[in-house]
Amino acid sequence: MVDRFRPHQWPGSAPSHWVLDQAGAAVVAADRGVDVKDLPWRHERAMALQDSSTLRHRVGCNGFFTALLREARGAGDRRLAAWWSASYCAAQWGELARPDGYGVWLEGDARVPFLLEYDRGTESGPRLAEKLPGYKRLLSVAVSPTWLLFCFESTRREVEVRRALVNGPAELATAVVLRGSSPARAVWLPLGASQRLRLDELAHAVSGRVAG
Repeated sequence: MVDRFRPHQWPGSAPSHWVLDQAGAAVVAADRGVDVKDLPWRHERAMALQDSSTLRHRVGCNGFFTALLREARGAGDRRLAAWWSASYCAAQWGELARPDGYGVWLEGDARVPFLLEYDRGTESGPRLAEKLPGYKRLLSVAVSPTWLLFCFESTRREVEVRRALVNGPAELATAVVLRGSSPARAVWLPLGASQRLRLDELAHAVSGRVAG
């Protein structure tokens, strides 16, 4: 069902990374009612990720969403209702913005659609701020209120970048989500706020927002 590779790392060794194999692809194709060749998947392309410069970023993005899946496991009142990849987002909105992912989190009576910017410190704060006009245009035409979430790997980086994002949309929040922790917890700090909120609480954090 799955194959694996271990990226070259010196010194030390890297953990195994798991990707879909031919049998797994056949199961996905059968579930979708299509032929394997019609899937946007090729085994050689999946294995080539071990040499990709974006591998760590991809793993971090996937970890964000799978942490939400883990949070929802066994909980009847919460669910990750949607998870779009960066490539799918680019195909939908590439002229406006290219988020690292899109998701919809459901918890209780709260529904939180969000765009994810997963930061690994490779871009300057001003460079990230250059993306805001496109995101503002995208959020203005969203069917329902949608949050722009910036996820960082350290508090120092979050503080630094928040200064550059000060003119972002009202529905912008930042967080530091460490490995093994959950993005659903009270880690999100909206612009202009002093208290961190749970992901579901963002549904009610901006009053008077009218859907586009």
